[in-house]
Amino acid sequence: MKHYTLILSFLLIFCACNSNSSNTDNGKEDKQNNKTSTIIKKGFQLNDLLQFNSEAALKAKYGNKVKRTLGYLPEGMGEYPNTTLFPDTPNAVQFEWKDDKKMEGLKKINVFGNKTDWKTKEGITLGTDMKTLEKINQKPFKFYGFAWDFSGHIASWEGGLLDKKTIGLILNSDDKNLHKLSDLMGDVEVNSAQANAQKLNPVVIGISLSK
Repeated sequence: MKHYTLILSFLLIFCACNSNSSNTDNGKEDKQNNKTSTIIKKGFQLNDLLQFNSEAALKAKYGNKVKRTLGYLPEGMGEYPNTTLFPDTPNAVQFEWKDDKKMEGLKKINVFGNKTDWKTKEGITLGTDMKTLEKINQKPFKFYGFAWDFSGHIASWEGGLLDKKTIGLILNSDDKNLHKLSDLMGDVEVNSAQANAQKLNPVVIGISLSK
């Protein structure tokens, strides 16, 4: 259930954040994207954001680049307030709080999509492929099969270097032949060393860091 909640949190927050954008704001968003990229490229790493323990602290640092947003519980069980840094941009980062009334006590941060300038201290970013993850982990690992509730979520780092890290990842592939790879589909744990997994080489579409 923990993995299920994490996956749905990624997907539901993603949909909620993107629903706020409009075509009339494209020029404004492009300008914001450029500013955001400049800030990140000056040295910001995703792990650096774990230092912020409240929405107020985020606003003190980033000002109007911080927005109150909503997250959604799985299975239509309700919603909760969270905070987004650089909303409506590819570099959006969601902050979940232990106390979502006072908006303080960092629980975790989430990044999702196809591309971002953010990277973890290990060098993992959106779009990092499975083979690169194996190198970072220094051994193969296991992830859940595709096209079901736990689709692409890391199941186990198998004792690798990432095993003790507080990082959650979701993998995906847009390969049109994915559905034909039966050993990678559904409620199974896939070893990244499997031939079809190596051939597919899925990429990261979701990152979660816990404090």
